[in-house]
Amino acid sequence: RIRGLYEELTADEKALITNLSDFEEIENGIYLTKSGMKKVINAFAFEFAKRSEYKDIKIIRQDHKGRGIAKVDERIVFVDNALPEEVCDIEIIKESKKFLEAKAVTFKKNLKQEVICPYYDKCGGCNVLHQKYQEQLKFKENKLKDILKKFAGLDLKLNDIIYGEEYHYRNKITLHNLGLYQKKSKTPVIIDRCLLVHPKINEVIKRLQDYSRQSNNIMDEVMIRV
Repeated sequence: RIRGLYEELTADEKALITNLSDFEEIENGIYLTKSGMKKVINAFAFEFAKRSEYKDIKIIRQDHKGRGIAKVDERIVFVDNALPEEVCDIEIIKESKKFLEAKAVTFKKNLKQEVICPYYDKCGGCNVLHQKYQEQLKFKENKLKDILKKFAGLDLKLNDIIYGEEYHYRNKITLHNLGLYQKKSKTPVIIDRCLLVHPKINEVIKRLQDYSRQSNNIMDEVMIRV
């Protein structure tokens, strides 16, 4: 029975349902034949597609994963690869009761820096390399404050961050099949180097890859520390 459902359709959507034989009147209710149901489904799919696209959305902050956070229709939406103060058109890719997830289609205001890592689009080893370095430090500081406050009840004022080089500062890496997992996946992206780790670690990665090719030996998991 779809009387209420049908009445919610717009004029354009109702126009998609043109054949009166698609309907049967039963006990003062409106019922659909099989062909009519297909048309209603298509009409609502068309309307949902329109509602899943939003223009000129301003990113207000980041979550702990580095995703941009915005609001649409009074709901929180997480936007991959988006930074605070950026403005973009978005497309909803996942919906839950509490929040939405989206991807940016077009950036109207873009604050990103150029990423020189050849694996960044797929690799899940890091997630804010597109952010300017000083902003990365601010993001990490805010993340630490939020975690301490949420889980330890500590509202601390942190001293200034002591930082070094923008790259090659990590002293450890864990490889899976001599690669790093793809974003949101357990499939490894095979790398020959990582811009964030110490140069000596990259030397070891190259040696391991050479050994693996020569011996045809697969290494499920390797941790390298310097």
